Amino acid sequence: MQDEQHYSILLTHEELLFLIDTLKIPFVLGVGYSPVRQFESIEARRLISAGLNSLIARGFVQLPNLAGQSIQIESVLIAYMYVCATAKKVIQYARVNLTAESMTGFVHFGDHLSVIHSTPYPGVHCFTGAVALESIRDHLLHLFDSAVVSQNDDEIVTIPLRKLRQAAIFASDNNIAASIAELRDTGVKAGLADRIVGVLHSQRAKTVICRFVQNGEGDSFAETWACIENDTEAWFLDADGQEEEKALMHLELCTDRKLLYRIQEMLNFGSTNLEG
Repeated sequence: MQDEQHYSILLTHEELLFLIDTLKIPFVLGVGYSPVRQFESIEARRLISAGLNSLIARGFVQLPNLAGQSIQIESVLIAYMYVCATAKKVIQYARVNLTAESMTGFVHFGDHLSVIHSTPYPGVHCFTGAVALESIRDHLLHLFDSAVVSQNDDEIVTIPLRKLRQAAIFASDNNIAASIAELRDTGVKAGLADRIVGVLHSQRAKTVICRFVQNGEGDSFAETWACIENDTEAWFLDADGQEEEKALMHLELCTDRKLLYRIQEMLNFGSTNLEG
């Protein structure tokens, strides 16, 4: 029996579908519904059988020796699956890299155990148990490139969303002067407008983190923010307002202190605080 804390295990999609079906789990974020609901019956049986055979070969599943006995599944797999299926508090993250592999995943917060579910490779799922919030905090911090996180600079600007979008369109078309003018028209200082357009023009990655609570009647989103970066700096993006014409976008320079604060706030669902 493996220790559920800090133990990581890689599962193929077929192995995961077998576990979901056998444990009668209706739905898992990042995976979907039971294969019986997702696929035709013949294809579902093929996937479940492939997953079973693979887990048997790896030693995670044992078939019964006698009639009346049930399949034995490694307890850590059962624990991880049930946390992912039943956790009400979840953080979802995605880092889209334009020049490298993208990263997506979830953190499921159970009552006694949290599970990080990531997809390091296409068709491969990684599950890691974590009890200490510091472990989860460090996992999320690793999504960001420390080389472009500012150490002590502070800059915050607020721009109408439609103006920022237009500036981004100009920047993608290599019309840097028009992009800068679009931001200057909103009152952004000249040098600061140059920096923001520089990130819009040469953006290499965008990271989005969302925290929500599953209440059984649909997902109740608590908070979402994004961070865009180029080779020299990164900026947080926070939307304000839902009406297109009135919506604002707050841009805040990503510093090490503010990044740590934001991650810790994401981990605070109202009952736990991290000292940082």
